Amino acid sequence: MTNLFRHEKLPRFVAHRGAVTHRAENTRQAFDVAYGYKWQFEDIGSSLSLEFDVRLTADGVPVLIHDPDTLRVTGVDCMVADTTYADMQRLDFSLQHPNHPATLITLEQMFQRYPDIVFDLEIKEKDDRGIRLADMVNTLIRTYDSAHRVILHIPCVKTSMHARNTFVDGCVFELPSTLVDQFTHAVYHGEPLPYYRGYQQISMCFIKQDPADPTVLHRYTDKKYACACRKVGYEILSYWQYDEQGDHNEKTIRNAIEAGADSCILNDIDMAYRVFKEYG
Repeated sequence: MTNLFRHEKLPRFVAHRGAVTHRAENTRQAFDVAYGYKWQFEDIGSSLSLEFDVRLTADGVPVLIHDPDTLRVTGVDCMVADTTYADMQRLDFSLQHPNHPATLITLEQMFQRYPDIVFDLEIKEKDDRGIRLADMVNTLIRTYDSAHRVILHIPCVKTSMHARNTFVDGCVFELPSTLVDQFTHAVYHGEPLPYYRGYQQISMCFIKQDPADPTVLHRYTDKKYACACRKVGYEILSYWQYDEQGDHNEKTIRNAIEAGADSCILNDIDMAYRVFKEYG
């Protein structure tokens, strides 16, 4: 596995949707701010990557946005699949940080703007739209000779299998979340560990039910899970910050590092740098 994805000294820091504590998520400004930390992380033995989500507009332009609609990030309720790229450009994406500009960015612009950094790229579309978007992503990876620096998160198993069978060699694929849940269940119930061929990365975040309240689920990491992942051959262990996990703090980042994470996908870039620097 290339050292772009793994480091001996520290995990790779992955800016979740850009520097979201500074600028609006998945916008050009959020990625510009995050990119400005690249050399700081490299100086302490880590590196910086950009994580983002991709969807298709009504006229087939791959744009960066997490939700299927624009309500949460613009205040205007438009379905991305029903909105043209030109109409999306007219929306104001600065709702999360109203004192700062926020510019919608396309996937091709990401390849053009950040040619020297790893992308943790999530294809949000499913089924036929997912396959269509995956083929477009594959074309861009080929065009910009970027297979060596792309990790693909594809929650839709159908789309993920299609991508694994068709993408240019060199890309890294993360195990889809539905299969991660099956793997996690096996780890903590003493069952034979399922191994899904063709995937190199697996999420270290998993769910533990609260015995005091069965409706509450906790996500956390530990060395037992990390060892199980290594045992069956997953080359990269990624610690994800999911919204439903609740608050992340310096302790949770330390726990992820000490559990053996190869990358930490987090929102707070300043907090992460402080903790990483302790280990660097």
